Amino acid sequence: MDSPEIKDNIKEKKKKSFIAKLAKVLAWIIGSVIFLVILILLLIQVPAVQNYGRKKVVSYLEGKLHTKVEIGKLDIGFPSSIKLQNVFFEDQSKDTLLFGGEIKVSIKMLKLLKNDISIGEIALDNMVVKVKRLPPDSVFNFQFIADAFSSKKKVPASMDTSTLKMDIDRILIKNTRVIYKDLLTGNDMDLAIGNLSTKIDKFDPTHLLFDIPSIKLKGLKGHFYQLKPLEQPVEKTVAEAAAEPDNFLQLLNKEIKLSDINFVFKSEPSHLNTSFVIGDLTLHPKNLDLKNSIVTLKDATLNNSDIVIETASQKANEKPK
Repeated sequence: MDSPEIKDNIKEKKKKSFIAKLAKVLAWIIGSVIFLVILILLLIQVPAVQNYGRKKVVSYLEGKLHTKVEIGKLDIGFPSSIKLQNVFFEDQSKDTLLFGGEIKVSIKMLKLLKNDISIGEIALDNMVVKVKRLPPDSVFNFQFIADAFSSKKKVPASMDTSTLKMDIDRILIKNTRVIYKDLLTGNDMDLAIGNLSTKIDKFDPTHLLFDIPSIKLKGLKGHFYQLKPLEQPVEKTVAEAAAEPDNFLQLLNKEIKLSDINFVFKSEPSHLNTSFVIGDLTLHPKNLDLKNSIVTLKDATLNNSDIVIETASQKANEKPK
C-alpha cells in the first residue's frame, strides 16, 4: 500500500503534467492565431488575392446599390493605404456618377476599431465626377448610396454619429473634371482641375468647421452659371436655413495660391457676366465670414491676369459702334 507521501507525489506530478499540457495547448492556440494573422497580412499583398477581393467588392456593391460598378484594380497596402484604379460608378438614371483612373486613400486602419477615421491623404487622379439634381427628383444622384448603407433602425442617443471622429490631413486632386448641375437652385458648373493641393488642420463636418491653412490650385478651366432657380424648392430651402441659424459653413485659411486659371462666372438673376484669366494670384485672408458673406484680406498679389466684370447696367449704357 502506497504511503501518503507517495500519493501526494503522484498527485503533484499529475497536476504539473496537466498544467504543462494546458500551457502547450494555449501556446499552440496563440501561435496559430499569430500565424494566421501574419498569413492574412501577407496574402492580402498578393495580387491574386487582391483581385479576388476586388471581384467580391464589386459584386457586393452592385448587389447593394443595384447599379453598375467597376473596379479595374484593388491595391491594399496594409495597414495604411487603399488604392482603386479604373473605377466606374453608375447612378440610377444610368449616367456616370464617378469614373476615372485612380483613387488613393492613406488611412490608419487600426484606428477604425476605436470609431476613429484618421486619413493621412486622399488623392484623386484622372477622375470625372458628376453630381446632379434634376426634376422631377428632389434629391441628388448620389443619395441612393447613402440610403443603401443607412440603417433603417432608430439609432440610440448613445450611438450618435457625433461620437465619430474624423481627421483628414491632405487632399490632392490631379487632372480631374467636376460636373455639378442643380436645377432646383439654378447652379450649373463644369470645371477641369489641373492640380489642387490642400493641407487640413481641422476637419469637423458635424459642426461644419474646416481649418485649411493652405490651398494651392494650378490649372483651372471651366464655368459656373447661375440660372433662374425653381421657386418652390428655393423658398423651402431658405425657410429651412432660417430655422437653423447656427448651421453655416465655417472656413479658416491662411493662404490661397492660384495660377493658370481660366474661369467664367455668369449670373442670370444678378445680370452679371465675368471672366477670370489669372496668371498668378496669392491671397492671405484675414477673415472669412461666410455666414454674412464678408471677406477681408491681409494682402493680395496679382500678376499676368485679365479680369472682366460686366453688369446689365454697363451693357445698357454701351453705345452702338
